[in-house]
Amino acid sequence: MAIFNQISIIGVGLMGASVGKTALTRGAANYVIGWDVSEKELRDAERVRAISMAATSLESCVQDSDLIVLATPVRFMTDYIQQAAKANKRSALITDLGSVKDTLVSFFNDVPLENGCRYLGSHPMAGKEVSGAANADDRLFDNCVTVITPCTNTTMEDVVTLAKFWRSLGARIETALSEDHDEAAAQISHLPHLVSAALANTVDPGNGLAMLMASTGLESMIRLANGSPSVWADVLLSNKDFILDEANAFARNLGSLMDAIENDDRDTLTQLLKNAQSIRQGVMEIKEMLKDI
Repeated sequence: MAIFNQISIIGVGLMGASVGKTALTRGAANYVIGWDVSEKELRDAERVRAISMAATSLESCVQDSDLIVLATPVRFMTDYIQQAAKANKRSALITDLGSVKDTLVSFFNDVPLENGCRYLGSHPMAGKEVSGAANADDRLFDNCVTVITPCTNTTMEDVVTLAKFWRSLGARIETALSEDHDEAAAQISHLPHLVSAALANTVDPGNGLAMLMASTGLESMIRLANGSPSVWADVLLSNKDFILDEANAFARNLGSLMDAIENDDRDTLTQLLKNAQSIRQGVMEIKEMLKDI
């Protein structure tokens, strides 16, 4: 039985289209209506059956839906959420897929939505190196952690309903304060992208021998730099305080390694590398353990 009769997806790129496709494939929704500023994305979303129908405007997309999902750049979300609530006729639950939450939660703590609509943030830790609705994947959210970030006026009923929806898409659910979410996201998601971009910018493409020698080590380290520059610029600027804190911590750790190398301090260098190896192994063990739960 469907959790929602009709859902709306605002922004049918990779993430939004994957939500729609998974919801239809797994029966979480009977109908999915999509809208995007890009006609190409809408056509692709229809072609891969990520949406039941393309809407011609945001307002027509959301008016009869029970759940509204925003998968747009962070900077547009506050306005889009308010527009969606104003146009909705069914007191819809509104969520988003953004990786920065505190700005939205803080805003909607103080600003009620029209027509009985409620905002409740969610962030699925999922993605791909490629973008666009054409790459929508109905297994993208399998076993991915999705963090739900309630507002001060969020009801337990809405949390339970949204969690049920995400579980039907294959996700694992955690709830967190929006500030705690943004701090954690800065450390495990936003900083890695920043470091990947910095490393990619350090590579000299004019060094022919280096380019010939480049293999899986470099490929794995700069993979994240392939993300959408405009999307990631929004993310990094929206969470800048936590990201700068984490970037400074990274710089200190890099500095410790550099000092050990400069001073020919093999013991310290080895210990720092061992510590990094141990942390990496611990992360992987936790990931393996979670697969069995």
